[in-house]
Parts: sequence; C-alpha cells; structure tokens
Amino acid sequence: MTVRFMYNGIKVDGVLYKARYSKSQDAIAIYADSYQSFPAIDGLTILNDTDSMIDYFEKDTIRVNSNNPHYIDVKDAYNMQCEHDRKWSIKRVQKSIAKLEAMLKERKSRTLEEWLAQNRSRLAELLAA
Repeated sequence: MTVRFMYNGIKVDGVLYKARYSKSQDAIAIYADSYQSFPAIDGLTILNDTDSMIDYFEKDTIRVNSNNPHYIDVKDAYNMQCEHDRKWSIKRVQKSIAKLEAMLKERKSRTLEEWLAQNRSRLAELLAA
C-alpha cells in the first residue's frame, strides 16, 4: 500500500481521499471532506463516532502526534496546504482589486476607494508572508 499525504488529502494506492489539515500545539488533525471513509493506514487511527441508529453521521478524523512515524509527511502536507491557501487568497484579492478598479473608473465612490485601499494592504500582507 502506497500512502502519500497531499495538500488536498491523502492518496492511497493512487486514489485521493479529499481532506483538510488543522494544526494544534501537539498534533495535526486530518478531517475528511466527505462521508467516504479513509482506508486503514498502518500507524494511524481513524476516529468516527457515527451512530446510524440515531441518524448521527460524522466524517472521519485522524490525529497525528509528533511521535508518529507519519508526522513529518503530514506536516509537509499541512505546510503545502497553507501555501496553496495563501496563493489562492492572493489571486482572490487581486481579482477583487481589479474588479473594483474597473468600477472606480466608471464612477468615483469614496466607499469603494476605501475598500480598495483595504484590499491593497491585505494583498501586501499576504505577499509579505
């Protein structure tokens, strides 16, 4: 079984199980994006408290502690996710700025100018990170 931790999930034997990563002080959590269960992976425990008797459904969660052999790979995937999200945010802010600049050319509005200045400063923060 080949397991790869990607920025957007876990790839097991070529099949991507979409997920998001979240980091706390002592561990990184992997949250499934859908109700499809993660496959069993050696060294990882899948948490899911689904109770179909009372119609309570939960998505899979995996917690990876720093002493886990997969921790380095999961941490790299978490960092890739953060970088991907940062790049996506930059593109979104740039698109908003371009749209607002076009609107400003058509009509001057103090509110739009203030919003544009705010987005430009946000973009500068994102680019500096």
